[in-house]
Amino acid sequence: MKKNYLLVFITILLFNQFSFAQHNPIAKRILITKPSPSQLLQIKNAGIDLGCGAIFHEENLTLELGSQELKSLEKAKINYTVLIKDLKSYYEKITKKELPKAKKELEEQKKLAKNNARSLSTKSTTINNFIQYEGCTEVDWAVPQNFELGSMAGCLTYDEVLSQLDLMRAKYPNLISVKANASPTNQVTHGNAFTNSGAYNTWSGQTIYYVRISDNPDSFEANEPESLYSGMTHSREVSSLMNIMYYMWYVLENYSTDPGIKNLVDNHQMYFIPVVNPDGLKWNEQIAPSGGGLQRKNLNPSANTGNNDARGVDLNRNFNYFWGASPLYNGSSGTTSNQTYRGTSAASEPETRIIRDFSLTRNFKTALNHHATSNLMPHSYNGYPAAPPSGRENEYAKFCQDLTRFNRYIYGEAPDVLTVANGDLSDWMLGGVADVNGSTGSGKQVLALSPEHGAPDGSEGGFWPTGQQITDIAKRGMRMNFVNAYYSGKFTQFHDQNSTEISTKTGDLKFGLEYLGQTLGNITLTVTPVSSNITSITSPPTQTGWTKLEQRTVNAAYVLNEDIKDNEIIEFKISLTNDDGYVMYETNIIKYFNPTVFITDNPDVSGITNWTSSGGAWGTTTDSFSGTAAITDSPAGAYANNTNKTLRLNTPVNLANSAGAVVQFYAKWDLERNFDYAQFQASVDGTNWVSLCGKYTKPASSLNTNRYNSASSTNTSPTKTFADRSNQPTGQLVYEGDTMDKWVMEEIYISPTENSSFFGQSNVQFRFLLDSDSSNRADGYSTTFDGFVFDDFKIIKIPSAPPVAICKPATLSLNSSGSLTVLPSDVDNNSTDDVGITSITVSPNTFDCTHADTTQNVTLTVTDADGQTSTCIATVTIIDVTPPVTPTLANITGQCSVTPIAPTTTDVCAGTIIGTTTTVFPITTPGTTVVTWSFDDGNGQIVTANQNIIIGTTTWDGTTWSNSEPVSGMNAVISGNLIINSNLTACSLSVNNNAVVTVNSGFNLNIAGDVSVASGSSLTFESNANLIQSKNTNGNTGNIIVKRKTSPLMLLDYVLWSAPVSGQQLQLFSPSTLSNRFYTYNPSTNFYSGIASTNNFATGTGYLIRMPNNHPTTPTIWEGQFQGVPNNGNYNLTVTNNTYNAIGNPYPSTINANTFISTNNITEALYFWRKTNNALSTSYATYTLAGGTANAGGLSSIVPNGVIQVGQGFIAKATSNTISFTNAMRLGNNEDQFFRTKNIERNRIWLNLSTPTSQINQMLIAYMTSATAGIDATIDGKYINDNPIALNSLIENQEFIIQGRGLPFVDTDIVPLTFKTNVSGNFNIAIDHVDGLFANQQDIFLMDKLNDAIHDLKKSEYPFSSAIGTFNNRFELMYKNSKTLGIETPIFNENTILIFNNQGVIDINSGSTVMKNVTIFDIRGRIIFEQKEVNATKTSIKDFGAAEQTLIIKITSDQNEVVTKKVVY
Repeated sequence: MKKNYLLVFITILLFNQFSFAQHNPIAKRILITKPSPSQLLQIKNAGIDLGCGAIFHEENLTLELGSQELKSLEKAKINYTVLIKDLKSYYEKITKKELPKAKKELEEQKKLAKNNARSLSTKSTTINNFIQYEGCTEVDWAVPQNFELGSMAGCLTYDEVLSQLDLMRAKYPNLISVKANASPTNQVTHGNAFTNSGAYNTWSGQTIYYVRISDNPDSFEANEPESLYSGMTHSREVSSLMNIMYYMWYVLENYSTDPGIKNLVDNHQMYFIPVVNPDGLKWNEQIAPSGGGLQRKNLNPSANTGNNDARGVDLNRNFNYFWGASPLYNGSSGTTSNQTYRGTSAASEPETRIIRDFSLTRNFKTALNHHATSNLMPHSYNGYPAAPPSGRENEYAKFCQDLTRFNRYIYGEAPDVLTVANGDLSDWMLGGVADVNGSTGSGKQVLALSPEHGAPDGSEGGFWPTGQQITDIAKRGMRMNFVNAYYSGKFTQFHDQNSTEISTKTGDLKFGLEYLGQTLGNITLTVTPVSSNITSITSPPTQTGWTKLEQRTVNAAYVLNEDIKDNEIIEFKISLTNDDGYVMYETNIIKYFNPTVFITDNPDVSGITNWTSSGGAWGTTTDSFSGTAAITDSPAGAYANNTNKTLRLNTPVNLANSAGAVVQFYAKWDLERNFDYAQFQASVDGTNWVSLCGKYTKPASSLNTNRYNSASSTNTSPTKTFADRSNQPTGQLVYEGDTMDKWVMEEIYISPTENSSFFGQSNVQFRFLLDSDSSNRADGYSTTFDGFVFDDFKIIKIPSAPPVAICKPATLSLNSSGSLTVLPSDVDNNSTDDVGITSITVSPNTFDCTHADTTQNVTLTVTDADGQTSTCIATVTIIDVTPPVTPTLANITGQCSVTPIAPTTTDVCAGTIIGTTTTVFPITTPGTTVVTWSFDDGNGQIVTANQNIIIGTTTWDGTTWSNSEPVSGMNAVISGNLIINSNLTACSLSVNNNAVVTVNSGFNLNIAGDVSVASGSSLTFESNANLIQSKNTNGNTGNIIVKRKTSPLMLLDYVLWSAPVSGQQLQLFSPSTLSNRFYTYNPSTNFYSGIASTNNFATGTGYLIRMPNNHPTTPTIWEGQFQGVPNNGNYNLTVTNNTYNAIGNPYPSTINANTFISTNNITEALYFWRKTNNALSTSYATYTLAGGTANAGGLSSIVPNGVIQVGQGFIAKATSNTISFTNAMRLGNNEDQFFRTKNIERNRIWLNLSTPTSQINQMLIAYMTSATAGIDATIDGKYINDNPIALNSLIENQEFIIQGRGLPFVDTDIVPLTFKTNVSGNFNIAIDHVDGLFANQQDIFLMDKLNDAIHDLKKSEYPFSSAIGTFNNRFELMYKNSKTLGIETPIFNENTILIFNNQGVIDINSGSTVMKNVTIFDIRGRIIFEQKEVNATKTSIKDFGAAEQTLIIKITSDQNEVVTKKVVY
């Protein structure tokens, strides 16, 4: 049993090993050394396609083959050498190592721009097409930003292809269609069912997708020409796919920036089928996911299905034209394993049918069915070399010349350029006469080709190029793809046939139009003037009735201006359009009027006498462009084989003093493509010749573009040798191919950028060269090999361009004399000329001091050897670098303050200069101050000089003054203790050396400048001493002490304070005041709000502070002490406009209230907090220009009278957002409170309101200058309404505590008073004091209208009683009594009797009438109380036992009059 188990295990192991070994088919790269023609035939018959992927190099053959193909070789006994034994492993390594590098390189290439080139005549092109391209080398097609390499050695997988198509649509929905099913009947491919026991994936049949690029991609536009692009018919041919993807991205990305591409897309429909064979591509993904898979065919399950890379049917042998096994064709195989297996019948494969059906629904005019490799361009017929001509050979020839102008792929029919391939797509699309099966192809006559991309020597990787090679090959295919689109439509090539030299003012411009498009239509050439020296140009008429490949010469009549001068540039624009509006070419062209012509050769006159031939004869022909003769290498007919001959111009040309030259001649040629050639060459020594680049030259072909398979050709000419294929000089520029008997005007431009090695040379020689190989092969084209013909040869001097004046700005200096000469070298910035500059001048060029520190424009004029000039404007900045003379300055001695006169000096440009300094004048600093004067000449030159300013000082040393007592012109320094008992004046004051200085009460320090108190020293101002300063900025340093005494106040009284120093904390000012009894005034609410006592006093701000908590309860003076830097200068306080603000005197001196009012335009009174601990009295004393009122009147009150004391806060109503304090307001007042001012007339009465026990308020009436009966700003003071009991005057029904009235005073004047109270009771009105005329004999009376009484206030106060209320009409102040004095008739009625309930006691006041009896009744009329024999004007009734009720009180006077009143008890 154990042995049986072991046998089973070994069997399974071997089976697994076998399965693993068979997971992927093995492909190899092999070398067959110099195969003979018979061996090549054997290889072909073995099913190996020598047209695709076969690499011929140095007569050796390299192939990449799968296992079945290798077996076929071995069966045919073909020996080979294995170069790479496992291509799958090889490409895995290549992909892993090289693909990341290739992708990185691709990203770098995306950053590069494409190049441009032009001929002399073509100045600038606005709308281009790549057939008109005039460069000597191919366009370096910029890598599209979205082009990406795939994951399979750079090739895209099928899923990646579809993703790219989706991305194109997403990015450019207006240019490319959504990918769509190419099959009109929704056919799909075979798919794959073979898994090799699960090693491979299966998939269902695949849709073959197409997309359309057009300006209306989602619509079919029947009037637009259509072209087809297909790829990957053979699924291992990577470049056939990647070329198409590159082109598509290029077109999409450049549509918006390249007008030529935009016009192409807007007028064409390009159809793309990137992958014709998706199953084959997906099979390669299975067998070689890193690249290198050799599956070529589709996956027909009936054709060699298995673990190999030769499955299926060759789709390019399955189309129904020349299809089948007929020995006439011999370009396909009936063996399923053969790579060219044709299938069981024509169009047996779904892929073939899909492409067929799709093509039949379209109207394709041209098609490129891309393949790889071998760098060649086979065209119909590929399937049957002996087929009758299609009649399209010349169209193919011209088409291919334009397709391959730069990549130089060999083109032609099979088998000359490629082995026979019958049943291919391109043959079917063209179609023709019936084949052996009776098929005529598509019937569409599509000009179709199958370009094979990739070097035939294997240097570009064969079927699987590297990532970088993929990009290079794609660039080579770009021109082909564009030309394919151009040729599908109504397309014409433009040829300029006008010499650079125009010598007549009227004539015809001649242009060649060559019709290349496969769709016929009308062509319009529009010619319009550009330069102003053209009077008119008449465009040729629209050209109609074209045939394909026809070239016409059309004329445009021109008229030049009569005053045109020799060498003038003539510039015009041409625009070439078809009848669909497609602008295919638009450019500006330049010519010259009567330029210098170095050489003119007219063979009509001179034959070839101006030329010398070598290597063979040249001659003339009557087949000329103009006249009767032209020069040709072969006058007798076709040129000979193995020829190398030249024709040299006898006269060298001197280009040493020329801006350039253009060689022009008319030419046509018929030379065997890719083998024979002509050149136009130049030399400077007659030995070394260089081919020159012209409009119609092209790069020579090379071995890698010249694979030519003539082994089985039906062409009877000798075969092509290796030497023949190498005949053209690789890297040089040549003429070759066939112009089909059409003349072109060739232009060869010699300039610094074109053919530049001969620019400026003095001995330039020119020649033509013709070279041929060993044989001429027509390859089915209608060629005659007539050689090279040229006519009307000229070499024209390009008129030099005017010089280019190039200016630069300059900064130049005046010399020490104040002048400047500007030299050309100062402002010339390397001006240029193409010939040579002979002179350079500047104008204007002289300048002087008047131009210093200015920028002047000067004109630089450049003249060249031809007398042409050019100018530019340079800006010259002129500077003065000579400094002024530095003066020597004398010392200045002064006292207190010195403002020196500014000294002067001289300068060469500025003359006399007045010095300036940053020192602030006047100088007040004691001692010596050094002033630095600057002398600026205004031109940036400054010198400085120092001057000493000396100011006198006197110093107190504790005993005496060093320089006598200070006066107004001296600075004072106190260095010892000092008590000041007199007024002292000084410029500045310094206290130092720990000195203790006290200014006693009643004395002032008048200091003009700053006050400085050193640390350790002290300066104290007793109460009523002042520090007065006039300097408007505060330069004070160090702290002073300012003491201030209050009026007598009680414990709970408040004072409105303002600090005269900075840095004083609230709590430290009154340490014993409770911390919650510090307040600021809130203007928005008109209430005081608490403030943290840790805050400092703000300058100019009033703070309400209660007396210290240990202050006596009886009126007692309290002394506050401020400590800090003394305030000085001007202060602007930000306040709330049009409302009340708490402010205060900011200085350590008194200030003038009147000056403060006028400076700040205060229109209402100033209010000073004077309230003592009395609830009935008003809170504020008031002041206007009329004077002041005390808060309550009486002996203890203080009347403001024009001076605001040190430390005093007050309330003022601002008229703006700023209140100012200035030094101009400061006074030296030493009185305890206020002093009187007498500068205007005032006659005033102060009235007090009181109760029998309390003072309430004081009011003022003033007859004074500037007052009126109305409201007078700054004079009338409104009652601040801080007490519900008050006596005021009325102005316009408003309460005023101060009222000014006009002068002159008249004793008939009456002043209405208003009285209000919130309690009923007894009150008194009395005169507090008077001044002016009222201090003399003038009477003052009070009229009580309620009592109808007039009272003489000068004799006594007036007592009265009042109920609660406001009484605006009760009292009047008057100055003449209309009644007899002393006889007042009392009035007794309800209005004169006051009854009020005073906490249960009924008070009765009968005014002036004596009461006899009082009787009280309840509401029902019952007597509840009676008092008889009262005999008084006042009485109080209490304890009469009445409950709360309404009472009726009857009062009987001593005259028996009765008044009854109700009262609520």
